[in-house]
Amino acid sequence: MNRLQDRQAAITVAISGYRRGADAIIRFGEKASHGQISADREPLVSVLKEQSADLKDPHYEAAYVKGLAETLEQTLSSPAVLKTAS
Repeated sequence: MNRLQDRQAAITVAISGYRRGADAIIRFGEKASHGQISADREPLVSVLKEQSADLKDPHYEAAYVKGLAETLEQTLSSPAVLKTAS
């Protein structure tokens, strides 16, 4: 894999992570509110991107976003967290 392909792969991982994180937040809001709250993905993706704005290297950004998405998915799907929020 050359540098350009490697960079593009990291960017793809980051984009996927932003979407996963936003989807986790959306699912949480819907579950915690019993369907009363919904949100659009793109504004949430923008907020998540702002959190990593200082990470100039796409590999660092991809690693950060991957971890963020995993943490949001695990935490926001936890029955204890959902119970507390409901």
